[in-house]
Amino acid sequence: TNVGNDTAADVTITDFVGAGMKYDPGSLQITLGGGNGNKTDAVDNDEAEYVSNQKTAFWYVGQNAVPGFGGDVAPGESVEVKFRVQVTASSGQTLTNQAVLGAKGSAGGPHKDYLSDSDPQKLGTQPLVVQVDQCTMDAQCSGETPHCDVASHTCVGCKTDADCKDPQ
Repeated sequence: TNVGNDTAADVTITDFVGAGMKYDPGSLQITLGGGNGNKTDAVDNDEAEYVSNQKTAFWYVGQNAVPGFGGDVAPGESVEVKFRVQVTASSGQTLTNQAVLGAKGSAGGPHKDYLSDSDPQKLGTQPLVVQVDQCTMDAQCSGETPHCDVASHTCVGCKTDADCKDPQ
């Protein structure tokens, strides 16, 4: 959401697909803010592209956006984009993601980049950090740690008799 008092111009969003993730081809979308709909991965005649050798998705958003050039986002207006990734990280690993919105002010303000914020209740711009679950049920655990702690999604040892069954 543009929380400023000037219309943002040439608005772009970029998102790098980091370690432990693989881009799901054909999943680029603009869901709010002009040019809404599914987009192709190719550098072509729509408002988004995925550049595989850079592992980066690009969107050109806002009113009157065209391929390669972002449009305008007035004060109080919002934009939203989406894409999918496949998790390739092993259980217990951490995934990190943070998009960048770039824009300049239509009244002459210089271009500036703004980082996405996964927790607007905290001061600053926090990246999204997700730990890959080790388990979701006991059947995914074994050995010295046969019980899945559903709160932390990690395999743990038996704390009570109810946690683990005697072998038959």
